[in-house]
Amino acid sequence: MIKTFLTAATIACAAGAVTAQSVTAAFPETIARALEDLGHSAVIGVDSVGDPQVTSSINGLNYVILFYGCTDNSYCEDIQFRATFQTEGTVSRDLLHDWNRDYFVGKAYMNDSGSAVIEHAVVGVDGLSRDNFERILLRWDRALTSFTEAIEW
Repeated sequence: MIKTFLTAATIACAAGAVTAQSVTAAFPETIARALEDLGHSAVIGVDSVGDPQVTSSINGLNYVILFYGCTDNSYCEDIQFRATFQTEGTVSRDLLHDWNRDYFVGKAYMNDSGSAVIEHAVVGVDGLSRDNFERILLRWDRALTSFTEAIEW
C-alpha cells in the first residue's frame, strides 16, 4: 500500500514538473516566462476586449501576442503574434502580396490606417514543450526580420 502511494506521488510530481516547463495559452505567464528565457522582453496586459496579451520585443522590434478562444477573458486556447509598423501607406499592396506568396510563416497586410502588419497564428497552444515554443518563436523572429527588411523599416 505504501509502495503504491509513493509511486502515485512520484508520478504526480513528475507530471507537475513537465507542466511547469510547458507553455500554454490558458496561462499567459508561461508564455511570458518562456519569452524572457529566450531573450525577449515580456509584459502581460489585456487587450481592448479584456483578453490577455503579452507585449514583447526582440532586437528593437516590438510585437504583441494576442490570445484567442478565451472563456471569460481567461483560459485561452490560441495565440497570435502581431507586429504593426506605421508606414502611413508607403508600403504597396503588391509588396505585401509578394511577401505573403514567398514566405510560409506570417501573414502580411495593410490595416485601415495604412500601417503594414504581420501576424502569425498558432492554434492549440495547450501544453507545448519549451522546445516547440522556441521553434515557433525562432520562425516568428525570422519572419519579422524578413518582413522589416522587405518594407525597409
